[in-house]
Amino acid sequence: AALVQNGVTASGDTSDIASIGSLFYEPLAIYCYGKQPLMRLYALRGGRIGIGAAGSGTRVLALAPLGANDIDASNADLEPLEGNATMDALIAHRVNATFLSAEPATVANFRTLMQAPNVHLLSFEYPEPYLLRFRYLSKLTISAAAFDIGADPPRHDVTLLASTVRLLVHFGTSPEPVDLLIQAAQKINGRGPLLEKPGEFPAALRHSWPFSDEAVRYYKSGRTFLYRVLPFWLASLISCLWVMIVPLVVVVIPALQFAPTSTAGA
Repeated sequence: AALVQNGVTASGDTSDIASIGSLFYEPLAIYCYGKQPLMRLYALRGGRIGIGAAGSGTRVLALAPLGANDIDASNADLEPLEGNATMDALIAHRVNATFLSAEPATVANFRTLMQAPNVHLLSFEYPEPYLLRFRYLSKLTISAAAFDIGADPPRHDVTLLASTVRLLVHFGTSPEPVDLLIQAAQKINGRGPLLEKPGEFPAALRHSWPFSDEAVRYYKSGRTFLYRVLPFWLASLISCLWVMIVPLVVVVIPALQFAPTSTAGA
């Protein structure tokens, strides 16, 4: 199993890979330097922009909306900065904007940037065109006060673009590990931290990857009957025996029809 950000694509054959659910949001936070908040992303043309290191999920998410606004290396300086380095560069006005996602997009970092002078979080006034073009993105609306209740936040909600992180397995993975993985995700991710509602994840969202049949079954009806009524070890043992017995019965019963039979003599 693997955790993979929506929007990340592989160069190899992925026909054997299936999703068993989305686990949490990865917001794409765009902070800009200026006296006034930036209202449109295309205003960054000609500027210096921190977009994350090569191969990072942040860069994947950043290049999509930038490309939709015809911003690329030909008309802007796209810097491979991330984490504390890109935050420091923005606060010192060495870059005009920076993209944060994944681990750097923490509440502590959000609070640091929102309290920095002349640094503003970009709110997407019209996110729908991005959602239509990039199906792996979601709209995430939050209150700026969620990051620092004691501060003087904007008096309106902030709309961000966000990806989700999927839990992937191989097609044909048996029901037992799929059930256990989804149950663990419900226990860990179902509590609803700051950016998610309680019970919102794991979710059967269909974006970049096909969905596992076992996951579809779990979200519709829960655990299989054996795992609901028996201890895990016993249910696993019966499932394994069942896998071996059914093919054997399919072969043996037709074969018995052709077995020689004895008749009693007079």
